[in-house]
Amino acid sequence: MASAFAKAESIDFKANGFYYKLKTSQEEISLKGYLLELYFHKKECNENLINSLHDKITKSLRNKVLVEKDYYLLSLDGNEYKIAKSSDLGKFLYNFPNMAKKNKEKEAFLCRRKNK
Repeated sequence: MASAFAKAESIDFKANGFYYKLKTSQEEISLKGYLLELYFHKKECNENLINSLHDKITKSLRNKVLVEKDYYLLSLDGNEYKIAKSSDLGKFLYNFPNMAKKNKEKEAFLCRRKNK
């Protein structure tokens, strides 16, 4: 099962009001949605950040709480899931764009060039 998480994951997340597509691997993370487009490419300066974010995503995806009411739609590996909004995964995926934006700010700080 660990090898499944070593390859790239492609996730489509749908909630009322917004939608995004997330692709994650150990080398890069991309997030595209309405008025949202973020990319993280692994470099020496952001390696720990990328690894941490990728690990959070893959660990969160291991716990899927499926329901028929009050859910978000998740597409993973061609399979559709109805994820409970109140579950840890549901909350994580709903808030992920904000987390990604904050991590993008961290990346800018970590990878800034010193002016001499």
